[in-house]
Amino acid sequence: MSASNRSNTAPKEQRRYRRSAVSLPATLIAGDLQLDCLVTDLSQLGARIELAQSFPVEGEVILHIGGLARYHARAIWQQGRLLGLGFSDPDTLSALF
Repeated sequence: MSASNRSNTAPKEQRRYRRSAVSLPATLIAGDLQLDCLVTDLSQLGARIELAQSFPVEGEVILHIGGLARYHARAIWQQGRLLGLGFSDPDTLSALF
């Protein structure tokens, strides 16, 4: 491809659901552990959270967002204190979006 045919624009993000930047205190429940965290990004399909301290998280978890509800989720990725969650039932958040 020649330089004249390349576009300098970033590719359009293609997500099924709108993501919202938020700052919501929450608790992540992983087995017998309860970890304080902050929800920083939220969509109908999942959330990005920041743990108060670095701790490896795998598998099924519950995200308890203060004042809202408890959401069953699965840990998808983790980079240090940042954790990506996928919600088990995306319809549970549909009222928020």
